[in-house]
Amino acid sequence: MADEVVIRGAQTSDAEQLLSLMRQLEMETTTIAVDEALPDLTITEEAEQIDLINESPYDQIIVAELEGDLIGIVTLQAVLDESETAS
Repeated sequence: MADEVVIRGAQTSDAEQLLSLMRQLEMETTTIAVDEALPDLTITEEAEQIDLINESPYDQIIVAELEGDLIGIVTLQAVLDESETAS
């Protein structure tokens, strides 16, 4: 049986691998946007960011995993009309 890629939401336990993957992607391509603070982010800070994003009804991080290793990432952010966010 061939290995299967698992697509799932990011979890705080992914923080270390996620940082490593984003740092690798930042070096390999110019087609993705990464936070300027990426080089200084700690695993704990990344885990906190994942928690915050997971609590948001408008944002999500999706990861691709193969044999326990993260091999891809997609971030989704809703763009809301100002009238939708006004109180």
